[in-house]
Amino acid sequence: MDAGRPFSANGASADGKVIFGGTVDAQGVQRPLVWLNETSTPTGLDALDANSTAVAHAISADGTTIVGSSNSNGALNNGHAVLWSRVNGAYSILDLGTLGGATSAAAAVSHDGSVIVGSADLDATHNHAAAWYDIDSHAVDLGTLGGNSSARGLSADGTVIVGQSNLAGGDLRAVAWYGKNANPVNLGVLNGGSSSFARTVSADGSVIIGGATYSSTADTHAVAWYNQETTPTDLGTLGGKASDATAVSANGGLSLAMRRMRAMQSTPWFGLAVRHRRQTLGLWGARLPIRAASLLMGL
Repeated sequence: MDAGRPFSANGASADGKVIFGGTVDAQGVQRPLVWLNETSTPTGLDALDANSTAVAHAISADGTTIVGSSNSNGALNNGHAVLWSRVNGAYSILDLGTLGGATSAAAAVSHDGSVIVGSADLDATHNHAAAWYDIDSHAVDLGTLGGNSSARGLSADGTVIVGQSNLAGGDLRAVAWYGKNANPVNLGVLNGGSSSFARTVSADGSVIIGGATYSSTADTHAVAWYNQETTPTDLGTLGGKASDATAVSANGGLSLAMRRMRAMQSTPWFGLAVRHRRQTLGLWGARLPIRAASLLMGL
């Protein structure tokens, strides 16, 4: 690997001893990286094809499983979900296949690496949420609410999976799957809204967070679903029009978010809200947004 190329670190195992990220090589091809045992030198992870792009998206809590996607034949539009599993200190790649179509992608993995979720093509026009169990390259179709669907997160033990699905008419709905081989549950919308989506779920599976439109406009509020509710709870804003929760603590007690900078680059913050067209830091505890800039960054 070219030590002079820029790279990024995107996630870590629970103990912080395994970090994954990526770089772009001299030919402009994306390559996944991993840092082991607190070393400063990354190791490259294989792609399905020597000349193909590969991207790592998530890592298991124990650091033995990394999931993502890789182009299988050099084509930019033919990516497959993959996992990299570590044995005796080295990672090997496994093609997780599709649901019969051309592409798939893995988005998240359970704490022990036994459950992977994402999406996969059935054919040229249908893409469904998918799961892979026990390091098996056979994708399981999680179904939809009538349109396409995707899975984006799961609880620590993999028994609660969350994501989104289009209805037959096209509207987007947050969905959850409770248990293996379960049908998707429509998590509903805010009163007056038309769409919702789930981003992730707490480790214990009790709290799902995401966003939902709250009026006929495209404005979105951060929302949460508690204890298998099918109606979202509006987490509010700091006085402006929009907010968006993107992560949640293990027990569901604290929601976090992503702040978008003027250049549309994302930076992690505790909470997000828009106030008078300017973005303001905040966090959600006890279901209320709290201003947190001075607490977190000394601003």
